[in-house]
Amino acid sequence: FGPLSAAPAQAQTGTKIGVFDKQRIVDESALGKAVKTRFEKQQADREAEIDGKGKAYEAAQKAYEQQMAVLSDEKKLERQRELARQRDELQSAMSNADRDLQRAYQQALLELVQKIDPLISDFAKTEGFDFLFDQQQYAYAKDGYDVTDKIIAKVNAMYPN
Repeated sequence: FGPLSAAPAQAQTGTKIGVFDKQRIVDESALGKAVKTRFEKQQADREAEIDGKGKAYEAAQKAYEQQMAVLSDEKKLERQRELARQRDELQSAMSNADRDLQRAYQQALLELVQKIDPLISDFAKTEGFDFLFDQQQYAYAKDGYDVTDKIIAKVNAMYPN
């Protein structure tokens, strides 16, 4: 069995293998940073919108509590209905914001994958790699196999934003 067990090792001679860290590419490339910044702006805008509605509701609640003693029963009921409507609008806005931000996040990830994956594949072909693995696909690799910095440079050259 000695010669048969040595055959696979001989067949692999000259195989070029590389590894990369896709999360680092996303975090450190100009493209990834631009997409992250755009998403964070959307998030901040939605948080400001929700914060404004929350403050308006709190102010209306406080005003009602301060005026409650002097309001007629009819006015109290009217204000309670208005507060309930504002509370419902706030809860709805919060739910919509969460859903919209989740959708925006998924869209941002999809955009990154659609742009980065072909560049990684092109890099592997251009550089003559037989195998190029994402960090999540292997348990260990020597430092010399990591080509993440080269891929980041390629992404930055293609998408300099």
